[in-house]
Amino acid sequence: MKNRRKNGDHYWVCANVTPVIESGKTVGYLSVRTKPSRDEVKLEA
Repeated sequence: MKNRRKNGDHYWVCANVTPVIESGKTVGYLSVRTKPSRDEVKLEA
């Protein structure tokens, strides 16, 4: 995923997002982000 910093610069991350569910309702999301390899960035760019 290509992301943007507050200053406008871009950076790449691998992100996995999962909903947090309580009593059958989505109450938030959990995101785990890691730095992608150069090969992964090439595939997405």
